[in-house]
Formats: sequence, C-alpha cells, structure tokens
Amino acid sequence: MAAAAATAATVTKLVLVVVLLMHVSGVLAAAARTLPGEEWLTPEAGGVVRTVVEMLVGSKSNGNDNGHCC
Repeated sequence: MAAAAATAATVTKLVLVVVLLMHVSGVLAAAARTLPGEEWLTPEAGGVVRTVVEMLVGSKSNGNDNGHCC
C-alpha cells in the first residue's frame, strides 16, 4: 500500500510540473505576439524602432566630450 501511495504522489507531482510548464509556455507565447496597434514595432514596418534608437543615440553624442548631452 505504501508503494502505491508513493507512486501516486510521484505521478501527481509529474502532472503538476507538466501543467506548470504548459502554463508558462502559453504565457510566453502570448507575450511574444504582436498586439493590434503594435505593428510599427516590427522590422517589416520600416524599422521605426531602429530610427528612434538612432535618434536617441545621436542626441547623446553631439560632440560634447564632457559625459552628458547638455
């Protein structure tokens, strides 16, 4: 009887781990999707994010060598 209880506990733990992994993978898959209105974030949209990053980097390096932009 003790062996059956141990086996049942092991199977229960295994099922819980599988359910947890499925939940985590579902959350990650949902987070990776592009939501409506966020198409401009994708590289296929013309690289808007790259343009913004280049503008921000350019604003920080305006020729001053004193460590800040102003």
